[in-house]
Amino acid sequence: MKKIVLALLFVPSLAFAQGAAPVFIEAESFSVKGGWVVDQQYMDVMGSPVLLAHGMGEPVADAVTEITLPQTGKYNVFVRTRNWAAPWTPQYAPGKFQMSVNGQKLETVFGTEGDPWHWQNGGTVDIKDTKTKIALHDLTGFDGRLDAIIFAQDPNYTPPEDIKEIDKIRRKTLNLAATPLDAPPAKEGPFDLVVVGGGIAGICSAISAARLDCKVALIQNRPTIGGNNSSEVRVHLQGRIGYPPYPNLGNLVHELDPQHEGNAEPGEFYKDEKKLNAVKAEKNITLYLNTHIIAAETEKDSENSAGKSVKIISIVGKNIETGIETKFTGKLFADCSGDGNLGFLAGADWRMGRESKAETREDLAPENPDKMTMGASVQWYSVPAKDAAGQGVKTEFPPLPWAHQFTHESAQPMIKGDWDWETGLNDDQVWDIERIRDNGLRAAYGHWAYMKNQSEAKWREQADTRKLGWTAYIAGKRESRRLMGDIILQEQDLTQSEIYPDACFVTNWGIDLHYPEKKNEQFFSREAFRTIAKGKAIQPYAVPYRTLYSRNVSNLFMAGRCISVTHVALGTIRVMRTSGMMGEVVGMAASLAVKNDTTPRSVYEKHLNELKALMEKGIAPKPEKYWHTAQPRISQPVKKATPPASAGWVKHPDNPVIRGSQIILETVVDDNGTFKAWFDVRSERSIGYAESKDGVHWTDIKIVLAPAAGTYEEYNIDRPYVVKKDGTFYMWYTVHSKAVKKQENHGAAAVTQIAFATSTDGVNWKRMSDKPVLSATEKWENDSVMCPVTIWDEDGNVPQSNVPQSGDTQNGIWKMWYSAGGAYEPTDRGYAVSKDGLHWTKHKQPVFSGTKNGQDWDGWGIGGGSVVKHKGQYYLFYIGYKTIDYAQTGLARSKDGITNWERYQGSPIVSPGADYDKLSVYVTQVIYREKEKRWYLWYSGRNKTESPCLVTKDGEDLGFDKAKN
Repeated sequence: MKKIVLALLFVPSLAFAQGAAPVFIEAESFSVKGGWVVDQQYMDVMGSPVLLAHGMGEPVADAVTEITLPQTGKYNVFVRTRNWAAPWTPQYAPGKFQMSVNGQKLETVFGTEGDPWHWQNGGTVDIKDTKTKIALHDLTGFDGRLDAIIFAQDPNYTPPEDIKEIDKIRRKTLNLAATPLDAPPAKEGPFDLVVVGGGIAGICSAISAARLDCKVALIQNRPTIGGNNSSEVRVHLQGRIGYPPYPNLGNLVHELDPQHEGNAEPGEFYKDEKKLNAVKAEKNITLYLNTHIIAAETEKDSENSAGKSVKIISIVGKNIETGIETKFTGKLFADCSGDGNLGFLAGADWRMGRESKAETREDLAPENPDKMTMGASVQWYSVPAKDAAGQGVKTEFPPLPWAHQFTHESAQPMIKGDWDWETGLNDDQVWDIERIRDNGLRAAYGHWAYMKNQSEAKWREQADTRKLGWTAYIAGKRESRRLMGDIILQEQDLTQSEIYPDACFVTNWGIDLHYPEKKNEQFFSREAFRTIAKGKAIQPYAVPYRTLYSRNVSNLFMAGRCISVTHVALGTIRVMRTSGMMGEVVGMAASLAVKNDTTPRSVYEKHLNELKALMEKGIAPKPEKYWHTAQPRISQPVKKATPPASAGWVKHPDNPVIRGSQIILETVVDDNGTFKAWFDVRSERSIGYAESKDGVHWTDIKIVLAPAAGTYEEYNIDRPYVVKKDGTFYMWYTVHSKAVKKQENHGAAAVTQIAFATSTDGVNWKRMSDKPVLSATEKWENDSVMCPVTIWDEDGNVPQSNVPQSGDTQNGIWKMWYSAGGAYEPTDRGYAVSKDGLHWTKHKQPVFSGTKNGQDWDGWGIGGGSVVKHKGQYYLFYIGYKTIDYAQTGLARSKDGITNWERYQGSPIVSPGADYDKLSVYVTQVIYREKEKRWYLWYSGRNKTESPCLVTKDGEDLGFDKAKN
C-alpha cells in the first residue's frame, strides 16, 4: 500500500526539567502559522529552520501556539532573532515584530538589534496559568524572523549563543537522541534507494526506480515538491527531450510537465499537485515532506583497493516543523538536492566555483580559478490592484531606506522581475544563502519603492494601480557544490562531440553561463543583483553515465545540478528537463545495482548493456504529442560511439584518462592485476604515483619523489621508468640541470642525466647514488641523456658480440634503451647494460635512429617510449618526430634489441586526430596482459597542454607479418 509521510502540524511535546529550568520553544513548531512561513534554507548554518513574516510590505497574520509551562510565576522572555538588514544598513530594521503572552503584548519590538542571530531580551511576564498562549505579531510585512523562544524563571539566566549549546537544549526539549545518528529508523524502511531532493531530478529518480521494483524513499525538505519548477520558486522547464541514442529518455519528465511557459507566473501555473499525484501513484515510494538531511553514517568500502572510498549506511533527516529526527537506511542513495548536501555529509569529492583554463583547457574557463558561481534568483511580479467592483485603485508603497536605492541612472523600470534578478555570484551559495536571498529581497523591494515613488511619469502611472503580487523567499539556485564522478564533463566533450560508450541522457541547452550585468554592477558593486547570460551553442550531446555517481562514495548516485561537471559544462546540463532525464537514468541504474547486488560503478563496468536496454525502452510511454517547448530539434543526429582506430589500435573513448595540465603518465607496472603508474608532475618538477584496475580510472596522484635540495637533483626530475623484480621496484629517471644549452631552432634547454632509486612499495623511494648513473659521454649524445627504458633480461641467448662486457649475461642483466642527441627533444636511441642497475656500460653509437629523411613521418628523429620483450623479440614502441613539434607513435622489432631493427610497415600506429591530441602523441608505456590477450599503450596527447591517454589492441599479434603481405 502506498505510504505518504507528511509534516505533523502540532507543537512537539516539551521535555521540561524540574523547577525553574528554562523552557525552550521552536518557532517553526507553532501550531497555527498564520501568514508566517517556515524557512529552512540556512538551517545547516543555524541548526534549525526559522519562521519568516514574508508579507511583501503588508503585515502577515499572527502565528499562534499554546504551551504548558511547568509552573506559574514570573518568567524572563528571550527571542532568538536578528535585524536582517544590519549587514548593509544597521540603523534601519525592516523586519519588526512583537510577541504577546496570553493576550498581553510585550513592550519589546523584536528584530531590531544586531546583525548575527542572537537572543533579544523581551522583558518579564507574569504567568497566572501554566497553559499559555503565545502569538507573534508582524509589524511590517518585511520578513521579520525568529528561530526560538525561551522562558526562564531564573532572573540571572542568559541563553547561550553558541549553536552547539543551543542544539543541546533543543535536543533535550524535543526528547531527541544524543546524536542525530542515534535517531530511530523510519518504520517504512529499509529501502533499496533513498533519494534526497524532491525537485524534477529527484522525482524522476524515485519514480524510475520504483517502476522497476525498487523500494524507494523520496525525501524533500519543503512542503512542496518540484524544486525550482514549483509554486515556491516558479521557473519553467527548459531543455528538450526525445533525442537519440535513447529517445525514450524524457518520457517521464513529460508526464510531470506543467506545460506552461514563463517564469515568475501565478503559482497554479506550475501544477504542484500534478507532480505530487505522480509520486502518490507509485506504490513503491514513501514520500517524506518537510524533511531536511542533517547527517550521514558511512563506513570504509572494503571493495575499494585504494582505500579512499566509503559507502553510506544511513542518513538522518530532521522534520522542519516538528524537529523530529528519523534515520533512513538503504542499499543505495541518490543526491538530487541541488546543493550536493548528501554527498557533502558523506565525504564525497566536490567542487564549487570556476576551474582555470590551465586546468581544464576550456575556452570559456577563466585564466585563474575562483569561487564565482552562477547566482540565485529572487523573482517577483506585480498585479493590478482592484476594489470589490473590480475597478483599479491606487496603492501605496513606502520609501525603504534599508533597501537598494535606485536613481534614474541605475534603475531599469519594469513591473516584473524574471530569472535575471540574480544575486550572490561571488558568495557561497550554501553557507551565505540567507544573505544572498536577503540581498535579492532588498533589490525587489527597493525597485518597487522606486517605481511607486520616484520613477518617471509613464512608469509611475503604470505602478500607481499595481501592487506586489508575489516575491520569492525561496531562492532559485543555479549552482553550488558539484560532486565528482568517474568522468568530469567539460566544455571540450560538448563542443567536440566527445564520444563515450556509456552515453545516456542528451543535453541540448547551450552552454549558458551567467555573469553580473555591467551597468548593475557599476552602481551596486558587490551587491549587484542583475545578470546577463553568455555562452556557446552546442549540438545535442549524449552525456556519459559515469557523471551520475560519486567517484569515492561507492553507493551514491547524483542527478540534477550537482552531477560531475565543470563550471562551464554545468551551463548546459543544469536545466530541468535535462536533469529529469538524469533522474530516469539513475533510477534505471539503481534497479540494476539492486538486482545484481552491486554498485553504481559496477553497473557501468559489468551491466552497461542492461542499462542501455532499459534506456532504449524508457520508463514511461512516449507522449502522443510533445509539448512544444519539449519537442526535440534534431539538426544533426547525436553521434554514436565509434572511436578511431589505426592498425588495430583503438583510442579509448574516455581519453584523456586523466584530465588536467602538467601531468604526464610516464611508466606503468602491472602488479598482480593492478596498474601502478608513475607520472611527471610538471608543476612540482617531481614524480607522482597512482593506481588503476583498468588503466582508465586512476586514484589521486600523489608526489612520491621530489627534487633533493643541495644535490645535482635539486632543480627538476621527471621521465621515470619503473621495473618490479623480486619484490623490489627499480626506477631510473631523468635529472635536469639548472644550466642550459642553446638548442638549434628551439631556444635553450637543460642538460639532462639519469638517476637511480629503489623502493619496496613503489611509494617510498631510496636514491641509490649521489651522482648520475648515466651521463652524456659520447659526441652523438649532445650533452644529454634521458627517457630511460629498462628491462631485466634473464635470457642468455643474446649474442655476446653485441653485448658490452659488463658481466655474465647467463645470470641475467639489466638492459636500458635511452634517448639522446638533443636536450630539448632527443633524436636517437642509445643502449647500455648493467649487472646492478647502478654501473652501466654503453654502446658507443645509437642502436636506433630516425630515417633522417624530412619527408618521412619519423624523419626528424625518434624519442622515448617503451620496450617489451615478447616471444623472443624485442618490440620498441617509440616517438617518431616528423618535425620537432609533431610526434606520432611507431613500432619496430629486433631479435637482440640492438641490431637489425625491422620497422613495422603500418607505422605510425597512433597519430594525432582528436581534440585532446591534435598536435602530437608521445608514447610512454606499453604492457601486454596475457589473460586478456590485450595490449595497453599509454601516451601523452598534446593540444595546448599534454594529458595522459590510452590506446588498446586486442589479440597478441602485432601485425608484422600481415604488414609484409
